[in-house]
Amino acid sequence: MPAEKVFKYLDETANAEIAGLEAVRRMTFERFGDEMRKMSGVEVCQFVRWIVKQMNVTRALELGVFTGSSSLAILDGLGPDGRLDAIDVSADYTSVARDVWSAEGFDSKVNLILDDALKVLAGLDQRPTYDFAYVDALKEEYPAYQDAIVPLMKQGGLIVFDNILWKGLVADPETTDASARLIQASNLKLRDDPRLDTTFISLDDGLALCKVL
Repeated sequence: MPAEKVFKYLDETANAEIAGLEAVRRMTFERFGDEMRKMSGVEVCQFVRWIVKQMNVTRALELGVFTGSSSLAILDGLGPDGRLDAIDVSADYTSVARDVWSAEGFDSKVNLILDDALKVLAGLDQRPTYDFAYVDALKEEYPAYQDAIVPLMKQGGLIVFDNILWKGLVADPETTDASARLIQASNLKLRDDPRLDTTFISLDDGLALCKVL
């Protein structure tokens, strides 16, 4: 069976719909056209929502909101008392997210911070606070995000890094793609970090799942 039919079945039939996700996808295409490719894949969003629900997450952190697809997955998975701190630098992109958060009644559960992620992380209370973190911001800063986020996580919390396969280019040791080489180094840092128990999966463009020890 063609892969696109399988994905369509999983997205539209097998998995429960994520509140507001279709609206975000439509609005992103209408406002930003081909930049829609920057959105987290639907299958990734379904997986993230499931993880957040299974872990009974109450405090979540997101780096790199774009137009809000992954935010919606987190928010849809949070319980009634759950909170998401979402960090991005773009008021333009996140305007889509804010519109849909409001339409879905998520305003009271999300705190959007428009600033440089590393600056924000450094200014947060440095005690372990978060159960879950999703990282899909600047790839060249993944190692710095790693070091900044781990102290903020509760023991047993989970950090998810997106795009760790970079269209498969990380599998080529001779690649000349600058982003792929940066992610290769980042993946090794994640793998070898004694503070984390990390596994990599090939869902969409690849996810690193990092449990805080």
